[in-house]
Amino acid sequence: KDLLGGTTPETAGLFLYENPKQEITQAEPKTLGSIIESGGAVGVVIIGLGLLALALVLLRVVLLMLVRGGSETMVDKVVRLAHAGEIDKALAAVGRSSASVPRVLRTLLEHAKTHADVLEDVAAEALLREVPRAERFGTAIMVAAAVAPLLGLLGTVTGMIATFDIITEFGTGDPRKLSGGIAEALVTTQLGLIVAIPSLLLGNLLNAWANSVMGRTERSALALLNALMAGKDSETGPKLVEDKASA
Repeated sequence: KDLLGGTTPETAGLFLYENPKQEITQAEPKTLGSIIESGGAVGVVIIGLGLLALALVLLRVVLLMLVRGGSETMVDKVVRLAHAGEIDKALAAVGRSSASVPRVLRTLLEHAKTHADVLEDVAAEALLREVPRAERFGTAIMVAAAVAPLLGLLGTVTGMIATFDIITEFGTGDPRKLSGGIAEALVTTQLGLIVAIPSLLLGNLLNAWANSVMGRTERSALALLNALMAGKDSETGPKLVEDKASA
């Protein structure tokens, strides 16, 4: 206090350390690269899996945006034209879109003159063809969400094994030698959860979107199928009356 003129400095430029014979080194700031490096080989694999899952999510979003086309107004117009027997106008209203609803409706209209039983099989086949398009990459995303935490657990086990090997060889006198294995054990678990949680959430949201698209496609196909069936019934009805009259 006397040396400083009776005042106490806010910050004293002193270092406190345990071993006076050991050189003091300041910790470097953590970066993304250093975190991944501390996770070891398993951490690199988890990061690669996360990038793959992200790419699959983006691809599936694009595919679902392409599949979901076909407005309710278009469907209602096609159903009305089909019910009136104007198949050519209904085909023109559908257009050449590659979305699921227009594709199924176009297939049904192209087979509108076939027998009723055959038309039902055509509708079922057209709907089954659209299922893989809506569900593409969905399973792979969910697999990535399930595998990522398992890889994190694997990294935890390997990190702890490395830590115990160091303890066996050098003892516990130097904590810095133990930090590598402990860091690998913790970082890989963290990376696994970082990859798994968003993948699981996005995968479920995209699955719900795909189910919504397929449900709308099935409803549109059923509405058109009923309209075509009604047209066939109206065509066969008068003919049966005429046959009975001629008999």
